[in-house]
Amino acid sequence: MKTKRITKSPSTRYRLTRNILAGLLAAALGWCCTMRAQTIVNGDFETGAGDFVILPGYLNQGSNPSAIPGWIGGSGINPIASGEAPFMDNGHNSTHAAFLQGWASLQQAIPGLVPDAEYVLSLDYNARACCGDLPIASVSVNASEVWNSRGPISPVGGNNPWHHVEIPFKAPPGVLTSDTLFIEAEDFDFDHGKYVTDQPIGMNGPYPGGSYLDKGTEADASIDWNAPGVNYADQPYRPRTGVAAGKPNQHLDGLLRGAFDVEANYVVGWNDAGDWYNYTREFPKPAQEYKVYARLSSGGDPINGELAVITSGRGPPNQVKRFPGIAAPGRGTGCWGDF
Repeated sequence: MKTKRITKSPSTRYRLTRNILAGLLAAALGWCCTMRAQTIVNGDFETGAGDFVILPGYLNQGSNPSAIPGWIGGSGINPIASGEAPFMDNGHNSTHAAFLQGWASLQQAIPGLVPDAEYVLSLDYNARACCGDLPIASVSVNASEVWNSRGPISPVGGNNPWHHVEIPFKAPPGVLTSDTLFIEAEDFDFDHGKYVTDQPIGMNGPYPGGSYLDKGTEADASIDWNAPGVNYADQPYRPRTGVAAGKPNQHLDGLLRGAFDVEANYVVGWNDAGDWYNYTREFPKPAQEYKVYARLSSGGDPINGELAVITSGRGPPNQVKRFPGIAAPGRGTGCWGDF
């Protein structure tokens, strides 16, 4: 399956049943108005394809990878490094393809889609000419089906082009509204518990970003933040601290805040076990319940973080915490830049 362009953030799910379907999700989403373009991660399945060396190309087979970079699910990749492609035994396409076998699915969260905007998904797909059974398929966006194959899919045969379909859909409503509050990861406390109060910081309307530029020093370690081990001083946003707050504006979806966009965004990277950051914020009154959404990535170990509310004290061992939630999906995201 191969994708190409998209532009704020549903999960797209490709579900295939009965036997095998090898698909190429090609030339992806067009749009009806002026929007930012966003590319699906590894839409052509070329990234990491050379790591598949054991026939017939299954995930977790011998030294084959355990995941398709940028995707969740799938059964494997063809062709493998030797050029052999038993699941692509008919028709013609010029790139690698993800294949699915049995009751299987392939999915990805797609950032950058504008809520309620209309898009078109272009899909190239085929069935294996083998084994006496034919697959059926469907495509869903945020668990809502937007297309199905309306019966078994026949192999195209010979050197014919794969099946192709244009699938219109509307992006789901966004979760970010004008009432949403934002805490930027790079805007942690400084000077032993101080925080910005004289500029916008995301808690009371649009925030251009950058209010914490150059604030704090290494003397704040273990009080306002904790990042033992390697010192990442001289990073562009908080250079006098040891925190890796860098990569300015490298990700389009890192600028989007629903009703507004930030103009300056930085990534807090190179986090290890034991790293933490304190954020002092004044929430609107009266008190109310909130849902928390976190934008996280990991190109290595599975994501494993926790959200703590400090009820008293400041800095260990004095601070008392309660834990309203954790972020532990059991996996990384395939790349440091994929959130």
